[in-house]
Amino acid sequence: RRQWATLGVDGLGIADEPPGPGFPADGHPRLTLAMVARLQGFPDSWHFAGKKTAAYRQLGNAFPPPVAAQVASAIAEALTATPNSSARRSQPSLFAGGMAGAEIPTV
Repeated sequence: RRQWATLGVDGLGIADEPPGPGFPADGHPRLTLAMVARLQGFPDSWHFAGKKTAAYRQLGNAFPPPVAAQVASAIAEALTATPNSSARRSQPSLFAGGMAGAEIPTV
């Protein structure tokens, strides 16, 4: 609760509409689904299924699109890099703990 208050919002509920012009300047407004989606980087055209609570849950469990784009870009770069490229050498090995060359058991 204190963290939400530090941000100046009421994080304990979901608003149907953004605060109007008469909302007190020192008040803590509740965020709408659209506000939260925008904060996470979803485009305004994105549609969440279900009613307000179900849609808010989807948003809370979602991987933010800007982060997903960066992860996808890094994976694509790693997959297309040649073994001697500088991009590949600068990345730590997934098997840095001495597992390089270890056999993977099959079932």
